[in-house]
Parts: sequence; C-alpha cells; structure tokens
Amino acid sequence: MVDLSWGEIEKMADDLATRIKNSGFKPDYLVGITTGVWSP
Repeated sequence: MVDLSWGEIEKMADDLATRIKNSGFKPDYLVGITTGVWSP
C-alpha cells in the first residue's frame, strides 16, 4: 500500500489527463463511478 497525499493524487490525475489528451485518444463514452453523496 502506498501513502499518498491529496496533492500527490491531484498531480497524478492531472499528469494522466495530460498524457491522455496528448495521445489523441478520443473516447466514445466517459463513465464516472463515485461513492457517498455527490451533487451535480
């Protein structure tokens, strides 16, 4: 198990999003899964 701070998780998510965008990948669908309360 790895101990990560929220800042580290945010940076990793931003880096991943940048890599996906730069790859030219165009998804047909985007699915989000969450737990707990999530208001639009």
